Amino acid sequence: MSSTLLMRATAQCRPSAFSLFAFGTNLPSFRAVAVASSIPNPMCTVQLIQTREKSKTKQREHRKIKKAARARRIELGIERTKPQNYIPKDAPVVNSISREELSRESAEFDKTASEEMKSKIQSQGELLRFGFTGLEMSDRVRKLFELTNGNQREIIRAQKQRGMELFQRRPGDTGSSAVQGAMNSSFSVLCELLNRHG
Repeated sequence: MSSTLLMRATAQCRPSAFSLFAFGTNLPSFRAVAVASSIPNPMCTVQLIQTREKSKTKQREHRKIKKAARARRIELGIERTKPQNYIPKDAPVVNSISREELSRESAEFDKTASEEMKSKIQSQGELLRFGFTGLEMSDRVRKLFELTNGNQREIIRAQKQRGMELFQRRPGDTGSSAVQGAMNSSFSVLCELLNRHG
């Protein structure tokens, strides 16, 4: 151990009487040094502090050049350059639609969509049991084939058929996403109603 390292260690750690005695007896060559210079606790960790000079890198030099050029431009009265594709905050937006126009358009669209749906619902005929929907019959016979006299399976089948006809995009369409979404929502509503009132 060098004397400077030993002195640094003694300055950083506080020795105890037991550690001095143990350190001196274990190392006979340092026994006199241990007693004289109060050797620290061997369990104490010595931290060697390293200092490093920061060298000037190319990036710092480049930054310094840019700063000087900016100061020169300010002295000449030239404005700071804007970044590429810069758009000022006060610039008007081209082809922008105001919120009032958007709300008015959405209200008009909702109105036309609801009118179409109402016309589709009104055009649907009354569903009868066993597929007798399009036949002409007397009122007595019609009452026999109404869904109120049918079981749950017939009611669900008729509602599926009505939902497919209502939301189809073309005749006979059963697999489009609009039909499937409408069918799932109508089934969930039907199940809730049956659980409440059934």
